Amino acid sequence: MKHGFSGPGKVTVKGRLTDQVRSIGDVSLVLSESRKDYKLMNMPNFIQNVEEKQPFFHQDATGTLAANLGTGHWTITANTDAFPNPRPMYHGEAELKVKIGGKDYLSAYIHPDNYVIILWHELLNC
Repeated sequence: MKHGFSGPGKVTVKGRLTDQVRSIGDVSLVLSESRKDYKLMNMPNFIQNVEEKQPFFHQDATGTLAANLGTGHWTITANTDAFPNPRPMYHGEAELKVKIGGKDYLSAYIHPDNYVIILWHELLNC
């Protein structure tokens, strides 16, 4: 993850579906309590791709999601401005969750490679 949540930056998460994932459905990426949803069930040919264990790819203005259901590998890259009003980082940590079909798949605290914190102040004349 690069830069602040409110400015230009990206979050990239990679993983592998394990045998514990019994079903697949819509995917959500949650960054510090701010959520980006990928409505996979509405994508053309999604169910057919799942049944045939074919790869699928989705891209929109907010990022990309790619998965190879044959190998189980997946990647999500989201622009940080896709997350409305994320909670600020605390001690340089951001909370990251991935939900598959509404169930928690991953929950972790991450330390971004680099980030920017901007403090605003106003001088008051007394």
